[in-house]
This record gives sequence, C-alpha cells and structure tokens, in this order.
Amino acid sequence: MGTAYVRLGRFANAVPKLEKAARFDHYGNVHYQLYLAYSKLGKTELARKALARSQDLRKSSLEHDQALVIGSPQPEPEPQ
Repeated sequence: MGTAYVRLGRFANAVPKLEKAARFDHYGNVHYQLYLAYSKLGKTELARKALARSQDLRKSSLEHDQALVIGSPQPEPEPQ
C-alpha cells in the first residue's frame, strides 16, 4: 500500500505504511520507497538513513545469495 501511495505522489500517506512494512524488509525495497517519500517531504536526514539502510540490506541480500550459489557444495554422485 505504501508503494502505491508513493507512485500516486501521496508521500505523507505512504510514510506510515512504509515504516510499518520496513520491519519486514529483507531486500531493501521498502527502505528505498521510504527514501523516496522522505525526500519528497523534505525530510532529508530520514531520507539519508532510509537510503543507507536500503543499500545495506541489498548488499547483505546479494552477499547471502552469492554465498548460497558459490559456497554450496555439490552433492557427490551415488556409486552405481
């Protein structure tokens, strides 16, 4: 719902929804939407913090995914 408000330009309506959803944001997408909303509302310090958190979450998510792909041992084939 918060993202929809951002897309409609209703930034003040978006913020409470996004702040609530941010607790469950594991990939940085919600924090990025918060950054956009805060920026449009002139809340530059909150915008800066939301963008930094978004970038941190995206980096962590990428590192996690890379570790799964690169670090996953391949199962040994069963002897026949």
